[in-house]
Amino acid sequence: MVGVGLVLRLLVMRTTWLQPDSDEATGMLMALRASQGHFSLLFWGGNYGGALITWLEAPFLAVLGFHLWIFWVVDTIVTFLGVLVLRSVASRFLTPVSSAVAAGTFWFFPALWLYWSSREYVFWLPAIVLALTTCLLVLRWFEGGNTATPYMLGLSAGLAIWCYPLVLPLVAPALLIFLWAERHHRGALVRVTGSGFAGLSPWIIYFAVHGRSALHLQTTTGSRLTDLRHSVTIVLPTALVAGQTRAGLIWTTSHPPPRFVGLAVYLAVLVCAVVFIVRRQISLAACAVSVLIWPIVLIVGHVPVSLASFRYGLIVVPPLLLIACHLFSLLRVSLVVAVGALASVLLVTLPDTSSFRTAPVCNTTLSVTAKYLSAEGRTAAWGSYWLASALMVCSQPRITVAAVQPDRDRAAEAAAAAAARSTYIVFDGNELDQEIDAWNRSNRALAQRSVVPGGYVVWMFESRVSPATMKLHGSF
Repeated sequence: MVGVGLVLRLLVMRTTWLQPDSDEATGMLMALRASQGHFSLLFWGGNYGGALITWLEAPFLAVLGFHLWIFWVVDTIVTFLGVLVLRSVASRFLTPVSSAVAAGTFWFFPALWLYWSSREYVFWLPAIVLALTTCLLVLRWFEGGNTATPYMLGLSAGLAIWCYPLVLPLVAPALLIFLWAERHHRGALVRVTGSGFAGLSPWIIYFAVHGRSALHLQTTTGSRLTDLRHSVTIVLPTALVAGQTRAGLIWTTSHPPPRFVGLAVYLAVLVCAVVFIVRRQISLAACAVSVLIWPIVLIVGHVPVSLASFRYGLIVVPPLLLIACHLFSLLRVSLVVAVGALASVLLVTLPDTSSFRTAPVCNTTLSVTAKYLSAEGRTAAWGSYWLASALMVCSQPRITVAAVQPDRDRAAEAAAAAAARSTYIVFDGNELDQEIDAWNRSNRALAQRSVVPGGYVVWMFESRVSPATMKLHGSF
């Protein structure tokens, strides 16, 4: 299965699935700035999302230069480490075959995990791997871990939460079991607590520096009950069986599943949880509880729920695989899980990638636009959010583009603001294009508006005109 997963990953890396979007490109730029000595604590523009992986990538960029393959290699290695950790976890309470199947399947399933873990989304991948490591350390402690185990356990849990607090469903059951079992052993509790705060320290420092302004939450429109229901009936099944197709520089969800799929999975896990608790199968019960509390954590975390929120469902794929492999092992057919998972992935990836058709590393329209800006001598510009980081990365990075909003790359913003002649690269006819056009008309400015391939527009001013001067409010 490891070989199958590796082949699938290599095939996917030849297709449009690997072309960076703005969020992924932002992570790459964070690593680039870190290689220049400017480290970030959190994902640019957010108040969560630890930047740990960009710190790990920075030395490679400093030595080897800015190359996209560095990110693909690092992400693939980190994913494989997660596979090894999951197998080590599973081996503590599943049969050897079931353990291998669960871990091997996690290497390539679901299709959206194959897609997501191959890309530089900064905090998702390390958060899940660290959360699984936390579970492994709890199991090792009960097997007779040494004095250092609580330190590693707390540090791993703290780092996981710093990287992404919504992995709490994976971490919480294991930690609570540890805390309850060791409630009378103050030394172990102190070591775990102290190292846990050490792992969380980058996030704590961020809040200390930014104060109450960093406490904002995402805006959600539905009621808590509606979002809770949609987490199970929309997000979970989409994560398990849907795919992604390219729509210009953004992605759209393909193969949206029937809503009953998620509900059926959730109810099945609920039944399993009861059985595991009655039989005192603690590790399996913890897996089930992880899945059961997952939608509650999403709601408490104020997560917007929709088809596009599929990535949140990837958090509970590991415990679901462990439960599924256990159940099928009772019938001595664990391999059915892997075969079914592979069939599901192929059904999604083949149409979404045009049967693994080879595609350029970057969207060709970005390369054309970068050449146009370079030829015009406009190498420092402002841009739409979905254009800015991706255009920079795909010019590697000869062109510097700062998003009008939200604030992301401070170095890019400084370069765009310092340019004697301001330049804006936006989507043709979109919000920013209309705002600039309206300001240009009302101020009788002589900005040149040029349409370039890919549906983009370049606004070229002959003087310095900042987004604040035009009072631009749009992002796209």
